[in-house]
Amino acid sequence: MLMKKTLFFVYALALMAGMTLAACSSDSSDPGQEVPPPGDPENMVFAAFSGMVKENGSPLAGVTVSSGSQTVTTDMNGAFRLDNVNNVNGRAVIKFEKAGYISVVRSAKADKVTRMDVQMTQAQTTTSFDSQNGTTVNVGYMWSGQVQVDLPADGYMNGTTPYSGTVKVAAAYLDPDNSDFANQMPGDLSAVRTDQSEAQLVSYGMVSVNLTGSNGEQLQLKEGSRAQLTFPIPDKFASQEAPAEIPLWYFDEATGLWVEEGTATLQGDKYVGYVTHFSWHNLDSPELRASLKVTVKNSKGDVLPFVPVDIDGQRLFYTNKDGVMECDVPSNVKLYVRIPSEAYGNYAESDPTLDKKEYMTLSGGESKSITFTLPSAAPVISGTVTNTGSGSNICTVFIVYNGSNQTTPAISDTKGAFKIFAPANYRGKATLVAKFGDANIISQEIEITDDDQTVNLTASNDAASSVAGVFTISNSDGLNAHYVLPEGPNGGLWNATIGTIYDRYSGNESTGLTISGNTMPQNQEVDWDKIGEIVVFSISVPGYTESKTAYDNVSFFYMKEGGPHLSVNATGKATVTKSGDVYTVKMTNVATESYDDQMRGIYFYNSQGEGALPVLNLEIGGKLVQE
Repeated sequence: MLMKKTLFFVYALALMAGMTLAACSSDSSDPGQEVPPPGDPENMVFAAFSGMVKENGSPLAGVTVSSGSQTVTTDMNGAFRLDNVNNVNGRAVIKFEKAGYISVVRSAKADKVTRMDVQMTQAQTTTSFDSQNGTTVNVGYMWSGQVQVDLPADGYMNGTTPYSGTVKVAAAYLDPDNSDFANQMPGDLSAVRTDQSEAQLVSYGMVSVNLTGSNGEQLQLKEGSRAQLTFPIPDKFASQEAPAEIPLWYFDEATGLWVEEGTATLQGDKYVGYVTHFSWHNLDSPELRASLKVTVKNSKGDVLPFVPVDIDGQRLFYTNKDGVMECDVPSNVKLYVRIPSEAYGNYAESDPTLDKKEYMTLSGGESKSITFTLPSAAPVISGTVTNTGSGSNICTVFIVYNGSNQTTPAISDTKGAFKIFAPANYRGKATLVAKFGDANIISQEIEITDDDQTVNLTASNDAASSVAGVFTISNSDGLNAHYVLPEGPNGGLWNATIGTIYDRYSGNESTGLTISGNTMPQNQEVDWDKIGEIVVFSISVPGYTESKTAYDNVSFFYMKEGGPHLSVNATGKATVTKSGDVYTVKMTNVATESYDDQMRGIYFYNSQGEGALPVLNLEIGGKLVQE
């Protein structure tokens, strides 16, 4: 990924922690979500799911989320809702798909209203080979472990027809040492053994291998052919005695369960096994089930509902309305149980040693209860977001405080109702932010105290208009973000100058028009902790003359600091008009070279392809201050 540059400094936002729910018995409904009415067919259960889809911690728009016949698409927040999910035999199976990404299927018990957050990944390895020769593919990254896949020669089928020709490979490896593993993996580590008994898995790693032909046709191994998989031992298990054998499993998308198929044997420091078809494959140690009950409270003794409980990085469950989470876990394995700081007001932000984590090993059939008392009380901010414009009331709500620190977002319901934990250890001015599905943002300054508060927000998502400066960023994925430039010193207009323009790409100099602004305080010492926003921008029109209105190489640069970072770079066609000593520049549908908005969690750069690339629409006015 390209490195992001700023002129002053870069603020590191706290990552919005991904949360997902695996199979558990807690009532994990989000505040404000509506439970579908009763009266379902006897063999069906209707569940409601909402959540967010991300890539590397950033929201991922345009993901198709489906279950049964119901299909929705994630918005620019990466958010989705499925309000009538058909489920059979008590399990819901939900599929997440987007072109260029490895598809993920998640599953959960269907009798609960569930929040489900997912991290998607692009293929780490892509290659092609001649089907007659076979090949060896290393999947993953050298610095974090790789799975070796040995693909056979002359062993492929296109449906029922033998295939000969180019085979294209797209593959990804999920490493249990990765902090996002629980959010990336298929299913919920519930499994069925060859004797049809149930098991809870402990994953040593997962790999997805997708094979297609030269025309995009889906390929599989033919009968009698097999591929060899070689798995590394993850670091988290390196100190344990490695078993001589570990079962291999494949993921059944129809049931949402892992199914036992074959065995991998320990050879040196690797596990080697064979598969006869490709989907997701998993190297897992099956264990008997144990039961765990976790109660979460704050320092006041109040129970904390809807807080995620992280179990060993492989499972993440929610507390119910009574602050209790109950679920099955594997036995005979040392596990940690943790309440993520970012899930409850960043309670360990000032002192990481406060992070609540407890280690345990349970035996088969054992039941254990523990209580976590978090060291600080995080105030609750609740209310309703009402959109009077043309958009929906559904949005993500979060708090920005102490410069650029940020809380984990909550998702409002269809009526705009929300409930969110404020920072546990911060008191003072902050900004409550509501981000809509088209990435538009409204915000309101609040004062965080020890008390809970009700804050209602009302806004229209209709675009603003001002000759002093307004620009929008939009694209085919649904992005439609509006920004208004700060007012300039000349009756709201910024300074326009005619003079030398330096082309940062070619290095050439030319005479042209520049409209620029800088809100940085002048001639005084800057206190960066208190300065607030600093905006620097410029628009340059090389070769400007009053006799010409249309230009091809107009460039626009914008950067905001002093809070979540925002920057835009674009070069393209523009029209320039002049009235007296006021110049107005308009750019329409100009592809951006880069666009980085940390508040919205969006980062684009020009190698992502024209389909995703945002376009800039700009109108800016400047008053001549120098000939």
